Amino acid sequence: MIDALEELKKVSKQMNDLSRAMIIDPFSEDFFEVFTRKRMELVRAIMNESPRSIRDLAERVERDIKNVFTDLQLLQNSNIIGFEKIGNCKRPVIKRKTIIFKFNRGEL
Repeated sequence: MIDALEELKKVSKQMNDLSRAMIIDPFSEDFFEVFTRKRMELVRAIMNESPRSIRDLAERVERDIKNVFTDLQLLQNSNIIGFEKIGNCKRPVIKRKTIIFKFNRGEL
């Protein structure tokens, strides 16, 4: 017999994951402006290392804070990350847990 409560919890988690998903067209003109290797390195560091601030993130990825801030602003404008205000610091956080790539047949 299936435990209905456990199944409901699984469905609820999946719905929560989907509510944090975004669909991206990898053939759009701005795709490669947003998803560069350096920016994906920032996203990975935010997910895996939970930096306390932008400065902490810049130190962890060994990049200039100004360049990291510029990249974070672009990622924020693309709705991929956000910031939590903690005292005088801004802590970068991931807003989108799942990114779905949309491929339309015949469009290249």
